[in-house]
Amino acid sequence: MGSILSSHSMVGTFDVNSYELCSVTASSRVWLKGSLSTPQKRSLSQPISVFQEECTLNISYLCGLGEVQVTISNAQGSVIYNEMETVSERGNTSINLDQFEKGNYTLTFKNDQGKELYGTFSIY
Repeated sequence: MGSILSSHSMVGTFDVNSYELCSVTASSRVWLKGSLSTPQKRSLSQPISVFQEECTLNISYLCGLGEVQVTISNAQGSVIYNEMETVSERGNTSINLDQFEKGNYTLTFKNDQGKELYGTFSIY
């Protein structure tokens, strides 16, 4: 049976069969490092922003980027999530983290030119 616990530091804890799957602190930014070129003449310093809220990664594409490979790897380097997205214009998407185990993860965005942005996030 699932239960939701809350306190000042925890937004939500989801417990399925006594195994904690997802719990995070209140909304936090996933800081991205690296370089991802944009097809526009005016280049943004970071064409993507990411926030972790509850059991969701909210991704904002600030301009069109073309084909972007989105990958999430766990601390052992195993790929947990891998999707190719076509980003033709500014927009938002999200990744549900409900089924991810507790731990540290690396989120990577890679374009067809081999450029990438990456950042880390944790599920407690």
